[in-house]
Amino acid sequence: MMASRFRRVAVPLLVGAVALGLTGCSNKSTDAASMTYTDSKGAHSIHVSDAEYKKQLGQLVGSKQFQTLLKSHNFSLGGDQKNTTAQDVSTSYLSQLVEQSALDAQFSALKLTITPQARTSATTDAKQEFALDTELQTNPSTGQQTFTGPGAVFASFPKSFQNILIDRQARAEAVGAYYTALTPAKEHALYDEFATDLCPSGRVVYQILVKEQANAQTILDQLSAGGSFAALAKTKSTDTTSAKVGGAVGCLRKGTFVAPFEAAAYAAPFDKPIGPVKSQFGYHVILVKHASYANLRSELSTALQQNPLVARDLRLQSMKVWIDPQFGTGSLAVDSQRGQLFYSVTAPKVPAVRTCREDNAVCAAPTTTTTTVPAAG
Repeated sequence: MMASRFRRVAVPLLVGAVALGLTGCSNKSTDAASMTYTDSKGAHSIHVSDAEYKKQLGQLVGSKQFQTLLKSHNFSLGGDQKNTTAQDVSTSYLSQLVEQSALDAQFSALKLTITPQARTSATTDAKQEFALDTELQTNPSTGQQTFTGPGAVFASFPKSFQNILIDRQARAEAVGAYYTALTPAKEHALYDEFATDLCPSGRVVYQILVKEQANAQTILDQLSAGGSFAALAKTKSTDTTSAKVGGAVGCLRKGTFVAPFEAAAYAAPFDKPIGPVKSQFGYHVILVKHASYANLRSELSTALQQNPLVARDLRLQSMKVWIDPQFGTGSLAVDSQRGQLFYSVTAPKVPAVRTCREDNAVCAAPTTTTTTVPAAG
């Protein structure tokens, strides 16, 4: 998990080099990042200290083997990796620490523990996260890769840093294992904790899609006479996917549905079918219900089956994250390949260096240089 961000980069992103050592700075904060969130037990804060962030980053990039891994995945190694390193590396690591804080918050909230067996498994997986291409064997028929070891990059890190990585991996796997073994009680508790984040609009939408307007009107008449929306969706709707679940298409979110459908769904009264609504797909009969566990259970179950770390994503989404401006700015983004949220820290822009004070053609042309902002170590 920790190294996956480094594998995700496909092109060099070098912005400049950043100092690994502690240097003087006008910012008096002792945090590189801090996260705040509220759960049923109250308000919480998680801090990533400036000193610890730089120490871990220095242990990471100081490894020759890790540098080889970065190069193999198209990272540009700015700096000497002793006193300075590339900003794309430092921001990637800080991004991962923010993501880890969300996962650790859920680990703590669930009161999970790590068994010796789980930690042993996490050790192997932590090694695999930093696998060199020569340590991965690809199955030609499935394309799946198998880690063959020995884990040269992981072994090159100081023992204290290895333990940090193993513990993080173990906590991540514990949260994933908890939600992999799904029960209605777990699903319901997750919904209660993150109801607002799961469906900010408070609207869950159902539809019956048909080709002809007359057919849509007939269905509306049947519903007015007491017909079952779910039953009619299963037998009449041409949208076979939603038909299987009684017409449910999930929470209403901006930009998720075609414009005519979305506008009608936001304007619709609760629990009263409306239509026909025309779109490029045909004619829709729409029903909007209040968001609830019962109405979103199918969607939540599917999401958890596809991604056991949905709880981490929800916690990350609900957190307020502060990044020390000297390290950059941060925002949430979506990893479409993994179907997960991730946090992305963008390095501060390197200021242009002027060679004179006069406003002339020479001074008007900006030059670039590496920044002396401390962002790692």
